[in-house]
Amino acid sequence: MAPLTKFLELRQRIESLGVIVGPEGKLLKRLGDGNDEFVGKLEDSDLIFGNHGLYVIEDGVLAKVVLHICDIDIYWISRRPNAQAALNGKVFSDAHLIEVLHKYHFTNCQKLQEMTRSGRQYRYHKAQRLDGTFYYYFLDSENLVSTNKNQRLYVCSFCLNSWKEQTGQDDCQQRNFPSSNIFANDLFPSISDNGYVLDCDAVPNIYAGDWEKISQRAKEKAGWKCKDCLKDFSQPKMKPYLDCHHKDHRKYNNSVMNLEVLCVIHHAERNGHAHMKNTPRYKEYKRIADASFPI
Repeated sequence: MAPLTKFLELRQRIESLGVIVGPEGKLLKRLGDGNDEFVGKLEDSDLIFGNHGLYVIEDGVLAKVVLHICDIDIYWISRRPNAQAALNGKVFSDAHLIEVLHKYHFTNCQKLQEMTRSGRQYRYHKAQRLDGTFYYYFLDSENLVSTNKNQRLYVCSFCLNSWKEQTGQDDCQQRNFPSSNIFANDLFPSISDNGYVLDCDAVPNIYAGDWEKISQRAKEKAGWKCKDCLKDFSQPKMKPYLDCHHKDHRKYNNSVMNLEVLCVIHHAERNGHAHMKNTPRYKEYKRIADASFPI
């Protein structure tokens, strides 16, 4: 597939997907009531929601993709004895194990929309596998337990229902849905000259082995002050309430631009971190802050 180097041609291809390209290259998703919804700028938009699928533009090529989460904590698997037994024996094709794992998506379904609203869309990676298998990691908290380069996943039930409505075929189920159907009538099937690419650029979303040192250096560079409230946490008794946050939610991305130093209260206000408000450390510092403790 030759790159679409002409903007007009690329624009026409995108609009054929049911997406309006507005002024200054803004992507506008057409809604049923005739209104437009801002999606993003063409030059920096990574994902395009078409009427019949999810697309990306890479190196001037418009391509259909599927999205999936690449890792799972075995805590969730341990709650299903049959699935745990399959993982222990590395029987990755076992139906009990697959049932517990994440599902893959090929439409802008309500699950993807829910994840976006909660600020957790960063967890998804794009892939173009035809066989329904994906690169997948099994984690035990911050430790990598196992990796499977060809892990079978079931399709999202919402995406499957959408496909059934569009095609009128209702004989496919999550366990036997042929993922090749997603790409069967696609005009732009690949983003590489060698066929469909693997999602092997994904890495386990766990902290680096020297994370404590990285976090310590970031806090020292910030003068032991929270970026948002500017309070000083340099006193030994206050240091435990100062955190180092990954802006893009990727724990392995420790570039200086991706780290920000925050107190536990402001850290909990970042997308996807509301659970911190239930921790003893958060409640302890909240009591200190509310009492106007001199810091």
